[in-house]
Amino acid sequence: MHYRGELTHTKPGIVKLAVIGAVAAGKSTLIAKLVSGAYIDSSMEMGVDVSSWMISVDEFTSIEASLFEFDEHEEFKFFQAAAVTGARIALIVFDCSSFESLLAVEEWVGMVSNIPHDRKIFVGTKLDLCDDVDYDAIHEITSRHGIDFLLVSSKEGTNIGTLARRLGEMAQRV
Repeated sequence: MHYRGELTHTKPGIVKLAVIGAVAAGKSTLIAKLVSGAYIDSSMEMGVDVSSWMISVDEFTSIEASLFEFDEHEEFKFFQAAAVTGARIALIVFDCSSFESLLAVEEWVGMVSNIPHDRKIFVGTKLDLCDDVDYDAIHEITSRHGIDFLLVSSKEGTNIGTLARRLGEMAQRV
């Protein structure tokens, strides 16, 4: 699978991917990199933003990437769980340059509890901004939930291809 996905029309074998995490964790930039191969520096969204893209895995399978960006305000909590309904794969995104962002993943894990562990992955973004990654803290949190993690840089492309291959493998297990 090449990570430079194509915006496509609906195909057989579409798998819904929920991309969730704290505001400004790098979700929009990550999805843009997966879909187009381009680095698109996006500013923090406010309020509610739900976007959807198609990532072509192969000629028979596409992944519908649904990005859910919610403001931290309590009135948006109601929409969050409903927005991920039907997702079969989940990326739980955190900013690896922000310890607070890592701690915030605890809030998001429960939202995708219906998805098996082998179809979820914690993704630490902004690796290019991390001088000193706290691998111990990341491993402690991710292993507690039985979910693997991968650190990426959308700006430099670090591990984007690996993430795309893992998404393709997950889509094959659905």
